[in-house]
Amino acid sequence: PIYVGYVVILIGIAVLRPGIVSALCVTAFTVLLFKLAVEPEEAHLSAKFGAQWDEYATRVPRWLGPF
Repeated sequence: PIYVGYVVILIGIAVLRPGIVSALCVTAFTVLLFKLAVEPEEAHLSAKFGAQWDEYATRVPRWLGPF
C-alpha cells in the first residue's frame, strides 16, 4: 500500500502542476520504484517462502484492483 500511496501523491502533485516534466517524473518514479523496490522484494519473498509465496502472489494483485 505504501508504494501505491507514493504514486498517488506524485500523481496529485502532477495534477496541480501539469506539464510534460510532471508526467515524466510520475512515469520515471513508477518505473524506478518497480525495478528497485518491488521486483527485489518479490524475489526475496519468493526465495524465503517458495511455493507459499508463489501461490499467494497468484491470488493477490500486486497493486490495487485487478492490475
